[in-house]
Amino acid sequence: MFKRKKNKFNAVKTLAHGRLWSSKLELKVYEMLLMMERGGKFSEIKCQVHCRFKTEDHGKIIMIPDFSAVDNATGKMVYIEAKGFPTASWKRKKKAWAINGPGILYVYGGSYKSPLLIETIVPKTLE
Repeated sequence: MFKRKKNKFNAVKTLAHGRLWSSKLELKVYEMLLMMERGGKFSEIKCQVHCRFKTEDHGKIIMIPDFSAVDNATGKMVYIEAKGFPTASWKRKKKAWAINGPGILYVYGGSYKSPLLIETIVPKTLE
């Protein structure tokens, strides 16, 4: 009998909106973005966009935020991450994003039942 491999962070993959989401939190954040799009705050929502930028020590990093969207108030691209559990890798990427990220990064956390905006990271290059 086939057994499904358990995620190390207990995230439950969820099928909705025609795709398989990595977690219920990620799905809920996407649904919140869709509501914000209907309200006119965001447009052009995309999933899993690759971002390449330099780190503080001049190395290069590739980060794949869960979502990107155009902020209709500014016309600029913003990025959105649903973060259920912060890993060591995430902490390094977050630090690099704060220095040279390509745009504002909104980080949502908490429970999938009530996700909260827990952090907004504005890169130094945009300040």
